Amino acid sequence: MGIYWKASHCVYDCRYHIVWITKYRRPVLNQQIQKRLTELLQQFCKELYIKVIKIGIEEDHVHMYVAIPVVQPIPMVIQKLKGKTSFQLRKEFSAELKKAYWNGKSLWAVGYFIATVGEVTHELIKNYVEKQGQVDIDSECIELRRE
Repeated sequence: MGIYWKASHCVYDCRYHIVWITKYRRPVLNQQIQKRLTELLQQFCKELYIKVIKIGIEEDHVHMYVAIPVVQPIPMVIQKLKGKTSFQLRKEFSAELKKAYWNGKSLWAVGYFIATVGEVTHELIKNYVEKQGQVDIDSECIELRRE
C-alpha cells in the first residue's frame, strides 16, 4: 500500500506529476539556477503543505512529483509555485536571465502539464464498486489491493 495523509475528516492519497517550461523554451536553467530553484520549490511546497516526492529540473523545464492536500486547488498551487519561483529567480539571477528575457516579466511559459499518479487501476476500482452490496457467496474478500 502507498502512503496516506490525513486532513480534517478525510484520509487521502492525491499524487500528481506536474511539468512546466521556461518562456520560449529557452535553456536558461543552468546548474546554479537549478539548485536554487529546487530549494525554492521545496520551501514553497512546505509552506503550502505539499509533500515533495521528487523534483527534476532540466535546462528548459521542471518536473515535480508531489502529493497535494485535497483542500488545495491544483491551479492555485501551480500558479503560486510558478509565480513565487519566477519572482525570486529573476531577482537573484537578474544578470543571467536578462540575457534571455529582455522584458524580465516572466520566467515561465503560460500553462502546464499535470497528470494524476496512482497505484490502483481503473479496472480494480470499477470491479470494487460493481461488487458493493453483493452477498459474498464464495467467501471471497473484496478489497482494493495494489499489486
